[in-house]
Order: sequence, then C-alpha cells, then structure tokens
Amino acid sequence: MKHPTWDDIRRFCEVDGWEPTHGARGRKRRDHDRYVKTLPDGRILRTKASHGRDEIGDPSLVKHILRDQLEVTEEQFWDAVDNGRAPQRGGDQPVASGRPDSSLPGWLAVNLSALVGLSDDEIFAMDEEQAMQAWLEWCESQGRR
Repeated sequence: MKHPTWDDIRRFCEVDGWEPTHGARGRKRRDHDRYVKTLPDGRILRTKASHGRDEIGDPSLVKHILRDQLEVTEEQFWDAVDNGRAPQRGGDQPVASGRPDSSLPGWLAVNLSALVGLSDDEIFAMDEEQAMQAWLEWCESQGRR
C-alpha cells in the first residue's frame, strides 16, 4: 500500500465533492481541515486532514480513514487522487425510503447532528426550510441569534 499524505486526503475530498466544514462560529479550525459528504442514500460521511503535509505513516490509520470515513477501497482512493475520478459507492443510489433526493447543505446537516443533537433520521425527514428553522431555534435557545 502506498502511504497517502494529508494532501492526498484533501485532494480526494475535492475530487469526490466533499464540503469543507468550519467551527461553530464559522471560522476555519486550526488543527485539521474537516470535510463532510452527504450520500444520496442519506448517510453523512465525515473526515479530517491534518494541516501537515506528511505521509500518514500508520497503516491502521490509513485503513480506518479509507474504510470507515471515506468508505472507499484503496484502488478507488488512488484513482480519485491520481486520475480525478470520483468513486462509486454502494450508497450512491438514492433509496426508496422517503428520504429526499436533494440533500441539505453539509454545514447544516453537521450542525444539526453535532450541536443540536438530532439523529440522521430526524435530519433527513426535514426539507431545507424545516432544517434551517430547527437550526435557528437552537441558535436562539443558546443566545446566538
């Protein structure tokens, strides 16, 4: 297995259409670049890349990132990084579960999950207007409006 760098992770996210996320106050975080991708079947994937440009030397960490965060094989990862081809995942087809075909903006889905505490099912049951209303209500309850 080739050892990817953190730049390779960022390149993969760019090719695969991941959205960069920011801290709760809208600022870029200092320790890592964070990304989110909402798949057509409604699942939300999250990953982060250290600001360093070093190789990711721990093979078990690389396997974890590819398998659990990016949900791709090593071949799919390198095809995206080297050739600019986004991978096809099993979950790339919308499911007939009543979930919307269009997804919410990544920042909104992440905040509803991480800060508001809503489950993925609750988030995916909302259209964008409902999701924004839930976000604004939470912000107001926190004195952030």
